[in-house]
Amino acid sequence: MDRDTALILVYGADGDDPRVRFLREGESYLNYALKLIGRDDTKKTIAELLDLPAAAVVETDPDAPSLLLFAGFPDKTVHLLLGALRDNQIRFDLKAVVTGTNRGWTLDRLLEDLRDEHAVMNAWQALAALTQKADLLLMEPAVLLDTGGFEADVEAVKSFLRQESNEAITLDILIEKKKKIEDHLSRLGY
Repeated sequence: MDRDTALILVYGADGDDPRVRFLREGESYLNYALKLIGRDDTKKTIAELLDLPAAAVVETDPDAPSLLLFAGFPDKTVHLLLGALRDNQIRFDLKAVVTGTNRGWTLDRLLEDLRDEHAVMNAWQALAALTQKADLLLMEPAVLLDTGGFEADVEAVKSFLRQESNEAITLDILIEKKKKIEDHLSRLGY
């Protein structure tokens, strides 16, 4: 890859995909190249994928998540492109930027890491929403009669979400905290 050229790697979509056609429209306007990568590329490192010539046709895996991978873009342009995709309701399952760390990873490893990160982010959002609901319930006088530790657990989770504790943020911990709040809500009839 010419180090002065910004590049978007797309996985999980072929040239006929409307998402790819949309991205092709911006190539000359925003001065980037678009490269499709397929199922045969998953064992290659990100650095190798950046240097591969663009394939005319790629074989995609219909069960694989779609990935949009940015390389060599200024942050402002990445945000502009992501905003344009969102405004046009164009969705990719996973999005990432090539970094010094992930350049040496295989595409498989990057996909696995992004899936894990996505799961943690979704669990975090679910826990935050549930905690907000629980916090509102705690304002109701009837709930305060017998909370059985509910209020303390909600406060502990809120502290965790504000990252005031040194507790690690893992998917298992998020699921455990969410279950604890759900159990309280269930016991209280919510």
